[in-house]
Amino acid sequence: SDATMKFSSIFTIVLFFNLSSHTARSQSLRGSDNRSHTRARNLRFRRHLTASQFDQIWTSEVSDELLNLNYDLEQVWYASTQTEWSNIFQRDVGSTGFLVCDETPHYSGYERQMHLQQILHGAHGAFHALYNSDDRSCFITALDVEVLLLSNDIVLPDDVIVHPINPTMKLRSGVVDAFLLDGNENESLKQVNVQLCYDTKNDYDYGKLNGEQVGIEMLENILIQNQKSRKLVAMNRRHYSHRILSDLGEYDFNPRVRAWEYAYEEGVNSEHGCVGALEKISIVEDDSGLWKEIQLDFEEVSNECILSILSQLSEDARVCSIEADYQASPLNVYASVITQGGDYLNEDKIERPWFDAGITGKNQIVAVSDSGVDMDHCYFFDSNPLIRDGSVDESQRKLIQYVPTRKGDNTDVYDGHGTHVAATVMGKKSIDGTSSGESEGMIDGVARDARLAFFDMGNGSNCCTFPSATELLSTGREGVSKKAGVMNMSWGTGRNQYDGKARKFDQYMYDNDEFLTVAAAGNYGMKDGIYHIKETVGSPAISKNGIAVGASQSTGKDIYTGAMLGADYLACFSSRGPAEDGRMKPDIVAPGFFILSAKAIPEQSGECDPEERPSPDGSRDGVSFKAGTSMASPVVTGSVALVRQYFEDGFYPSGIKDESKSFSPSAALIKAVIFNGGQDMEGAQDTWFGSGSIPVSPYDNHVGYGRVNLLNSLPLHSFNNFRVHVMDRTKIYNHEKHFTHLYVDTTECSWDHVSVAIAWTDPPSETGCTKCLLNDLDLSIELNGDSYLPNGLTSEDRLNNNERIRLNVEQGDELLVSVKAHNLSTEAQQYSFVAAGCISITETKQTKSPSDYPTTSPTPSPTKGITSYPSQSNAPTLEPTIVKEDTSKPSHSPSTHPSNAPTIENTPKHSHSPSIYPSDAPTLEPTIAIEPTTQPYTGYETITTSFSGNSESNGNMFRIRSREVARNLIIKRIDIHMPVRGEVETIEIYSKEGVVKGYQRRPGAWTLVGSATNVVGRGFGEATPLQIGIFEPILLPAGDTRSFYVTSTGGKLAYTKGNGTSHPIATTDNLELFEGYARKYSFSGANIYGRFDGSIIYEIEDIDSQPSLQPAKMKFPTSTPTMKPTEFPSISVPILPSTKPTEISPDTPTTGNLRSLTTTYDGESLSHGAMFNIFSKKDLKILNFSINTLLSDIQVVQIYHKPNIYQGYERRPGAWSLIAEFEVQCLGSGAPTVLPLDAFEKISILEGEVNAFYITFVSEKAMYTSANHPADDDIDSNEDIVIQQGVGKSYRFKATFQDRRWNGAVQYEVLNQ
Repeated sequence: SDATMKFSSIFTIVLFFNLSSHTARSQSLRGSDNRSHTRARNLRFRRHLTASQFDQIWTSEVSDELLNLNYDLEQVWYASTQTEWSNIFQRDVGSTGFLVCDETPHYSGYERQMHLQQILHGAHGAFHALYNSDDRSCFITALDVEVLLLSNDIVLPDDVIVHPINPTMKLRSGVVDAFLLDGNENESLKQVNVQLCYDTKNDYDYGKLNGEQVGIEMLENILIQNQKSRKLVAMNRRHYSHRILSDLGEYDFNPRVRAWEYAYEEGVNSEHGCVGALEKISIVEDDSGLWKEIQLDFEEVSNECILSILSQLSEDARVCSIEADYQASPLNVYASVITQGGDYLNEDKIERPWFDAGITGKNQIVAVSDSGVDMDHCYFFDSNPLIRDGSVDESQRKLIQYVPTRKGDNTDVYDGHGTHVAATVMGKKSIDGTSSGESEGMIDGVARDARLAFFDMGNGSNCCTFPSATELLSTGREGVSKKAGVMNMSWGTGRNQYDGKARKFDQYMYDNDEFLTVAAAGNYGMKDGIYHIKETVGSPAISKNGIAVGASQSTGKDIYTGAMLGADYLACFSSRGPAEDGRMKPDIVAPGFFILSAKAIPEQSGECDPEERPSPDGSRDGVSFKAGTSMASPVVTGSVALVRQYFEDGFYPSGIKDESKSFSPSAALIKAVIFNGGQDMEGAQDTWFGSGSIPVSPYDNHVGYGRVNLLNSLPLHSFNNFRVHVMDRTKIYNHEKHFTHLYVDTTECSWDHVSVAIAWTDPPSETGCTKCLLNDLDLSIELNGDSYLPNGLTSEDRLNNNERIRLNVEQGDELLVSVKAHNLSTEAQQYSFVAAGCISITETKQTKSPSDYPTTSPTPSPTKGITSYPSQSNAPTLEPTIVKEDTSKPSHSPSTHPSNAPTIENTPKHSHSPSIYPSDAPTLEPTIAIEPTTQPYTGYETITTSFSGNSESNGNMFRIRSREVARNLIIKRIDIHMPVRGEVETIEIYSKEGVVKGYQRRPGAWTLVGSATNVVGRGFGEATPLQIGIFEPILLPAGDTRSFYVTSTGGKLAYTKGNGTSHPIATTDNLELFEGYARKYSFSGANIYGRFDGSIIYEIEDIDSQPSLQPAKMKFPTSTPTMKPTEFPSISVPILPSTKPTEISPDTPTTGNLRSLTTTYDGESLSHGAMFNIFSKKDLKILNFSINTLLSDIQVVQIYHKPNIYQGYERRPGAWSLIAEFEVQCLGSGAPTVLPLDAFEKISILEGEVNAFYITFVSEKAMYTSANHPADDDIDSNEDIVIQQGVGKSYRFKATFQDRRWNGAVQYEVLNQ
């Protein structure tokens, strides 16, 4: 239909999966084999999760959907579970999402995962931990349904639960109400995150597919189903469907059902069918976490269409979770005095001890994401202004990087949020924009000598959006000599649930353990006259591994004296905890009411300090007061930079700078230090102004660990007199216990207490987790026969990944501090440890705790002198002693692990100094000889973009246009930018007439014009030339446009980030070059605006002269160029022999006995291979095949054969015979790649018989054509044979893609003729 065609053209659909039920595969599961019936029934009727158990594990819409039923919740839940099993049993789903739980007693989460992998061997994909407690560990995974149901090797013990994820389970809590509640605070909510059931790093069924592409396919499937029937399948498949609720007499009673019916009637079942809405949905892939995820933007789409579309998406077997993505919004002299521990009550003398000691943020890079920065403000101004295009310039005084929004916004609005926040972190005044012109100002930042990398999330007055977590958090961390170690996020949502933002940020910090996010807790602690509202800390502050910051009041001239209570009181608006899963929030508080900082005046240059300080809540000249946790968060971010500098400059342990003691701390250590020094607070003010307050205490959900006080956190010579002991990146294994002995010595030390803290970077949890902590460590202290537990608790903390114990002590006290790995979902966990007070360390040892737990995870034997410190041996000086204890108790571990695992060894992660201190050793170049630039461009012209791009991808698509109307241009050569010197790549060049847009995912529209192996990169900033001759000269007629796709197989081509401009990015008198897209290899990946880094070398030819190429529009050959790819002689890499096989031409005429039948070579879809049937009208013998592939190198091909049809045997390899496996030289898309003539024994087929063939690559580059014919339609035939339409297949009989037309030709010999 026209609607379908329009949709297809908009989204450039490459693949289409028909997800309707497939009779053939259903028959394979249900058919003649009664064994499958019995096994499936036994499997389904084993233990399942109850509704109440599920509700304790994963937040969802289940309870709300069943809330108003008269019937027992568990009864309907059980019926819905059995219905979902039946649906899985009857339809072709390949792999689908399951919730898998293990309740084996005494096992850790990691041991339960190993147990499950052993039981479900051959059926499971990657396991993602959702819930980990003493009694149960649950994981989300994709299971191969056929293997699960039919394999005799899978036997589920009573302690294991395999529960299918039904559609309602996929809807995270609140997603329905978000669109049922029309208008008000949800008016701007138009984004939804859809999490696929497949791992980004595993090739498991659809897991290897591009997420954006899968999203397009799912939306088109909705459109196709909508056009086929106005009554969609989804309403009959949910747990409140007609089939279940009608039988219970509840269908018309349930208000949610009526709401869904209305959504369908006004949505996809209406006359308009939401066709226009489907066309408007934009899709972005986000691989920031381990899951594949796509983000759907429903701008200008009605709530009814959104809900009905989400209902349809929840039915897709590839979907595991759907959540609303709430729009984030934006939520200093005295601040730095308070956090540095100065005397903030003395207004006549400003005390900032850390500045006085020389710790000012020097050599630190901080990242900030916010609404924008007014860069010509005197606290940021540079005499040589930074180019605000995302590039890095480390010569700048303050801002080294400015990443603009995708809509081109690269500044702040008047009195903007971002300018105020950034100056609080690191602003420093300079009237002339030079370092020599710097002076102390009215609003110096907390880390005033740090420099800034900024990510602009604003677009005018709108804030705050970002494309992906990885892109956001990479700000200041790519293309720099020293990475940003912290990002400030003074923005967030009001959602208290662990969501996709929190999960992705936790994932990034888990993968980059030196990096820390600091986020504003939110300003939702008061609303409509109600104060101290609990559970109002939002995302991303709700994350586990970052710091959530609440706002305390300020002091001195920054507050209204008499109306505000001062620095020891929490601001009334500050959001309160706990998190939805019970974790303590906020973590820490800092001054945020009021904060004086920079005021953006975009139309003015050089705005700066006024002569007189404004009154609180006012502004003057280039400064203004603001209040909020947005103002408190940058105070903590600046403090993080100071703590990092403390360790990197060698202040530990003495408090005096000694660079020989320097090391790079982990983010966990910085958190432990700041939390350990938290200052107790007196109360929380009841209202904005007044004397009323409520009491607060440490570890509560008002103030967390208290207010930041760096002078209580680390020793600073001449400013405090206590000692501190730290251990960083200490690895601990399941059930292991570490001990540290502390001795209290008050000689020359005045502290009367000891404070001990641990922190660890926990693995990311799943969206909607009800117990988000996955790796549980226990801190405890024994003193004078008593045992003390952390965070003010009387039992172990099972929720938080930060723990602190603070005890009053006396001279001579001895403390035994222990850290135990109680229950880990991974094999081991690193943690950081801080002890502060009048202490000395007498002994540290590590041992297995005596218990009945199984011993797992074999590890190396211990050695003496092991240190648990980061990055070097000279950081903390203590060498802990390791004591072996008897661990010969019986083991309960799964049989995959030995019961006598050796004792654990803790070794430092590194043994060298941090990279910020250069080595005196000479730099060693790789032993690769790089050729000088090839022959000069004699007679040639060149157009160059740049060689300074800091982003990397497999390749880039771009277009060029001839500006001349009187002369043709001849493209001779392309130079590229390979930023890693000495890296070796294979480069492919594709081209097409016309523009790029609309053809990014259509490989059939492009021609592979040339390739080069062994291309050696010349390094960042240098041109890497591709020699002339790797492709035939390409004619660009006068005034014409041509597009190129330059790509590598290894992802080492640099490009410059683009902004979607339609203007040329480089021009000469003859040629224009335009911005395009960064692309993954082989036409995959998201469409990311990118500017090609490199040069085009060309010749000029007069039209009136004799052309050296054919005039007009040169037609490209339909196959790979015949010349051998250019090989650079500077490095030797073995290459497979390129022997051409004996061939029968696919175009052989059907005369005589040697004949062929061709289907087509115009396919634009990709898979590993195809299955199809051949029906013989005569006695004949199959001799050979030709195939269609995108590849142009040597590949391995397999051919399988079976008598009779393939239907019902798509995933049953035992029914097939492998008749050939060989290497073949592929010739690229659109050209016949002929297989070797003697590759297999010839297959005889008698008249009237049908035989099936499965031809597959190991790599996914076979081409086929999507069609809408039934699988057994005769789509290609002649007088001898019929080739029936078949299916696309993944490698090794995995996923099946229905209704596909095989691309290729079959060569055969007619017998008896």
